[in-house]
Amino acid sequence: MGIIIGKIYVYENKERRNALMRNARLHNELRAKMMIKGITQENLSKEMNLSATALNRKLNGRTGFLIEEAERIGRILDIEQDDLGRYFFNQ
Repeated sequence: MGIIIGKIYVYENKERRNALMRNARLHNELRAKMMIKGITQENLSKEMNLSATALNRKLNGRTGFLIEEAERIGRILDIEQDDLGRYFFNQ
């Protein structure tokens, strides 16, 4: 948990903050891969049969990806099976 100071959210738990920052970095790499392939969030959400909101939550690290979702996105974005952990599971 944390507290809000003005418009800045301050995390009380340093480990949680660091985990969120790691997720943001990993998901930024995923977004970069999407951009290179010319795939928008909207396109990917339709391809995945997810709502745009659900995909956005996953890309922002608020909820996790299921293994099946990671594998499907990997196929769509040409991510090697061995690299899926790096993009999706903080490996």
